[in-house]
Amino acid sequence: MVALNGYDICSSRGLDQSSVQNIYEPGMRLLAELGLPQRAGEERPHTLSILTGTKSEECEKLWATLAAAEPGEERRPVALVSLFGGSGMLKGFLQQESVVAAQIAALVDEGYRVVALPIGQPWGRVSVMSSVLSRLDPDVRDQVRVAPDPAETEAGAQVVFTERPELAYRDRVMRAFKYFAEYADLIVTVEGWLAHFAYVLGRPFRLFLAAGSFGWEYHPRDRGAGQYLVSAPSPRAARALWSSALFGESDPPALPHRPRRFLLELALPGLGRFGGAAALGPLQRAMTSLDPEVRWWTAKAIGLALPAEPAKKALLGALADRSPGVMREAADALLQHGADCSRELGARYGEVLRVHADIAQRNWPAVARAGEVALPALFKAAECENDDIKQGAKDLMRGILAPFVAKLAQTEPHTAAEDVPDPRPRSGNPAAQETSPSRSSNARQFETSSKGGSASS
Repeated sequence: MVALNGYDICSSRGLDQSSVQNIYEPGMRLLAELGLPQRAGEERPHTLSILTGTKSEECEKLWATLAAAEPGEERRPVALVSLFGGSGMLKGFLQQESVVAAQIAALVDEGYRVVALPIGQPWGRVSVMSSVLSRLDPDVRDQVRVAPDPAETEAGAQVVFTERPELAYRDRVMRAFKYFAEYADLIVTVEGWLAHFAYVLGRPFRLFLAAGSFGWEYHPRDRGAGQYLVSAPSPRAARALWSSALFGESDPPALPHRPRRFLLELALPGLGRFGGAAALGPLQRAMTSLDPEVRWWTAKAIGLALPAEPAKKALLGALADRSPGVMREAADALLQHGADCSRELGARYGEVLRVHADIAQRNWPAVARAGEVALPALFKAAECENDDIKQGAKDLMRGILAPFVAKLAQTEPHTAAEDVPDPRPRSGNPAAQETSPSRSSNARQFETSSKGGSASS
């Protein structure tokens, strides 16, 4: 909503619609409607930022401590580095501390002093940063400092803040991070709040797209000469990045970054169609990836290997996947190939498979008609990654079981959507599609300390 003198002007000015698929576009049109100047790239705002324009002496002192040169050394330019994402695990270098260490070492080799940001989430706490530092040579580690953790609860480990006493500790730390973005010489970050914040301030940055990064419509547009979309946080460590997470027997499950992930999307069907028995091992490892999109591509590839018994077994296991898109792909493949699953799913296995597919499509009337045969699949769906499907499964189970459990009949179900699109990802990022049903709010991209006190994105 945008109101002037109490009147909402969104509809009359078309600000509730986008002619260009970019989250910055409505704001740019609003500025044009109001006759206000627009900035782009590294142009500095004409006025002080409402987020960092008020001077903060304690943030300046904290930054000076983090950025200070070692005794006897000249001051280095300082890179503010955030590589562990935020609200989504896949938006950063999840469980890839050695890769992060290589990127930080390369930044130091470029001549920077590095200030690394914890994110207040389990996959990016100070303990993870310590694991990164342990992989660095001592002379490199001397040029790296770790900022305060927003989620720190131990009083002895917390930084003492005096400004803004009404704020919780996590909010004070996030407030400091905003000022750090103003002070740093370079910001190196994955796609998320810090990238947008750096752009709004007109600061130089390197933006890296990790596995769970949102698509191009969420990237800052009209970037300047010092605001790069990069294939590696440091070009000197690109090899360390692109040689990670392969399909060798000792490699971790695939968690490819963009644009490498699109090469994997092309390669996996080839493994399923032409790889034969030797391909099943790599495909099974890919099915353990934390990236739901990788698991979806893999289920599709395994379906191409049917009617081989190992492929059928792998797809039956995929019916329990927490991603509805993966579950749907596995059920569809087994149905289309007429695989006999009576031994594993019972004599009514065809109905069971169709229930899995209908749940993933949120076709609740069809699931309800299946009756008790749908219950095992509904119990699994009640723990899936999609909030809409999770709630719909719980509501339907309540309806099926209410005649037998009096307490259930007394509770009010939520309303489950019946006519919704196929949840299988066809483009973009399923991690965002399946864990956050609505991505219409641009404000999601700018959340910082107000929800959970982490560097969310």
